[in-house]
Amino acid sequence: FAEIGLTGELRINYNYESRIKEASRLGITQIIMPKLDYKKKIELEKKYSITIHDCKDVLEVASLLSKTMI
Repeated sequence: FAEIGLTGELRINYNYESRIKEASRLGITQIIMPKLDYKKKIELEKKYSITIHDCKDVLEVASLLSKTMI
């Protein structure tokens, strides 16, 4: 749940917590989003039983996806 800037950086989208809640309700177990405060990330993961992969830019997203595809 992010916006992508012209240089590839990920920016937090408004109302992200409700989007995480909905994703969890739909059975999604992992999401990729911009870097969060560590405490907030842990809180959201526990609250919605979801794994959050936080990345700073699209290169980090690509790296994450290539690792999970192997």
